[in-house]
Amino acid sequence: MAGLAPDLLGRIEMAERNNAIWRADLPRLLGRAVELREPAMQHLRSLVDLFSFTDAPRFGLAAPVTDLTVQRFIDLTIAHRAAGVGFRYVITLGTPPGVVGLIQVGTHRLESRVPLQNRRANGALHKIAAMREGMLRHSVRGGDDDLDQVLWAVLKEDRRDRSAPSMIRIH
Repeated sequence: MAGLAPDLLGRIEMAERNNAIWRADLPRLLGRAVELREPAMQHLRSLVDLFSFTDAPRFGLAAPVTDLTVQRFIDLTIAHRAAGVGFRYVITLGTPPGVVGLIQVGTHRLESRVPLQNRRANGALHKIAAMREGMLRHSVRGGDDDLDQVLWAVLKEDRRDRSAPSMIRIH
C-alpha cells in the first residue's frame, strides 16, 4: 500500500481492526427521519409486506413470500454478516418503526438506484467506475410524479481489474 496518503492508510488500518466488530454486531445508523439497522424478527411483518410489493427474487426470496421465507431471510442475513460474506440494512421510518426499504451489501456486487434527475449522484457513480446497467422506468414516486431510476452496479472483479488505486476527489 505504498504511495497511499497517510490518512487513507489510517482509515484502512482502522477498518481492518473493526472488521471483527462488524461481524459480531452491525451498528445502527441514525438520521433525522430514518434509521438503518440489521433486519430482525421485529421487522418480520413489515418485511413480508415490503417483499410482497417489490422484487423479492433480487434478495433471494422465491414467491410466494410468507412469514417463514422472510424468517429464513433474516436468519441468513445474520449468518452472512457473522461469516463476513455481506450485510443488509433495513431502512425504517416513523414510530413505531416501519420498514420502507432494504440495503444489501455483499462481497460480489454493489447496486445503486438513483433518480435519473439526480445528475450529481449519477456523475459520482460514473466517476467511481460503476457500470450503468439500465433504466427503471417510473420506479419511484417523487411528489406527484413517477420518476425513472438509473440502475448502477460495481462488481468485485471490476474493482480487482484496476491496477492502481485511484485518486479520490471530494467536491
